[in-house]
Amino acid sequence: MSPRKHLKALVEARSGLLVPGAFNALSAKVIEDLGYEALYVTGAGVTNMWFGMPDQGFMGLSEIADHTARIRDAVSLPLIVDADTGFGNALNVRHTVRVLERAGA
Repeated sequence: MSPRKHLKALVEARSGLLVPGAFNALSAKVIEDLGYEALYVTGAGVTNMWFGMPDQGFMGLSEIADHTARIRDAVSLPLIVDADTGFGNALNVRHTVRVLERAGA
C-alpha cells in the first residue's frame, strides 16, 4: 500500500495516532524502527537542526521540500509535513502543497 493510501486508512480508522516529529533522515529511520505508523516533518526541528536557530521563518519552501525528499528516500512511512503558513497567499498555499506532495509528503 502506498504511503498516501496508508495515511488515509489510518485517518479513516478514527482512532488515536501518535505521530512523532522527525528533523532529518536519521531521526525518521529511528522513528520507523521504533514501529510508528507515520511521522511528522517538523519545521521547527529542521530549522533547529540545520541552522541552530529558532523557528522564525528562516526556512523556505525549497529547504523543507529538500528535507522531505531526503526523509522520503530513507523511510516508507507516510509523511505529514509542516508547511508553516503556506509561504504566502492562497495561490502560494496551493503551490506549497503540490511541491511537498512531489517531495513525498
